[in-house]
Amino acid sequence: MILKEIYLYPDLGEFSDEIIHPFRDQSRSICNFLERHLSAEKFETPNFKKICFVGTRQAVNEPYVNSSGALIVNVGLDTELYKKCTSVKELNEFFIQLLLEGLEKCRPHMTLPDDLLKNAMDEFRRNHYKNEWTFKQKKIKGSDYVCALECQLTIDCFLMNLKVLRKNTPVLDKEILRTAPDEIAFGPYLKDLKEEGGRIKVIDKSGVAFYTTTVASLDKL
Repeated sequence: MILKEIYLYPDLGEFSDEIIHPFRDQSRSICNFLERHLSAEKFETPNFKKICFVGTRQAVNEPYVNSSGALIVNVGLDTELYKKCTSVKELNEFFIQLLLEGLEKCRPHMTLPDDLLKNAMDEFRRNHYKNEWTFKQKKIKGSDYVCALECQLTIDCFLMNLKVLRKNTPVLDKEILRTAPDEIAFGPYLKDLKEEGGRIKVIDKSGVAFYTTTVASLDKL
């Protein structure tokens, strides 16, 4: 199997929704950042395709693979310390320490891409905890325009902007989508960027254009 997904969340049976929901959303930024680095590595595992680092009050269990092909790794979660984290830096450093604890816990039992993940965490720090990427880019035929879908995943939300350059000069940078910071919410919108008959369309996975503009309107900018 190829390792593709990384999750960090509190144990659903131990903690209340007051802890679970914000923690799960806030931790997606760093985990998604790690997943995007993993995708280029195509790291093979014997029997799991994702790692779930699960916060518990007493992280005593050894890592194990469940029936869904997920490696479950318990890590110690201090909810009082978590509640004291209020800034972007504090929250992400809290999550990074839990991830590092989980990787260390796995070391005696299995081989994971530790160096790749640790290097990605260091890069995340250097980027001031920003998870930003270009999802799609397209040159518009018969014009000087280049359109790009620029994405950002923060502890609070997912954002997609349509950015348009004319001869390398920005002419438009418009937010076209904002959702909860959860792939279930924003994943269905990550599909394609098309130009048809002078119309520039952002397409979701159902084939529907959820945002449209025109080359003619860009000419007026």
